[in-house]
Amino acid sequence: MKLNQVAVQFYTLRDFCKTAPAFAESCRKVRSIGFKAIQVSAIGPIPEEEIVRICAGEGLTICATHESGERILNSPHEIVERLRKLNCKYTAYPFPTNVDLADLDAVRKLARQLDASGAVLRQAGQVLTYHNHALEAWMAAHRAGWHLEVQTRPEGTKGFTPLEQRWVVERTNAWNGRPRRNSKD
Repeated sequence: MKLNQVAVQFYTLRDFCKTAPAFAESCRKVRSIGFKAIQVSAIGPIPEEEIVRICAGEGLTICATHESGERILNSPHEIVERLRKLNCKYTAYPFPTNVDLADLDAVRKLARQLDASGAVLRQAGQVLTYHNHALEAWMAAHRAGWHLEVQTRPEGTKGFTPLEQRWVVERTNAWNGRPRRNSKD
């Protein structure tokens, strides 16, 4: 994979990004390595306008954010506004906290909340994604009473095809699959 096809998840650099000058220095170093995009997560507090100014000054694109689950579920309009300020289309939902993943009703409630929040972002032209390996580890350890299901496109369809029931992660998979040449050769 080429360096221009990946982004740095700033969560891994969070201890070096607590102030605007420290974030700017981290961005400078990330860009000097050759990265052109970042995922904004766990930095600051730094105003969005300052984050954008610093990234633009270093030639970095903000390709995604990672927001708190509580904020995504309870204040999706705030997430929409933050993404607009960051000129960013994608945000990721973290591992579900305060949810008993062994309780099917609790999981269904979470899915309904995520659907509602995802609809708010979708209406704004933004995408709610999911990224956290802790859920898969939890599921393996606890043998949850539910499972993730990956659905394929119905035979013979092209373009966007709505499925009857889904929690939208296909956009993330499509975005990650942009450099198809590397995976198809």
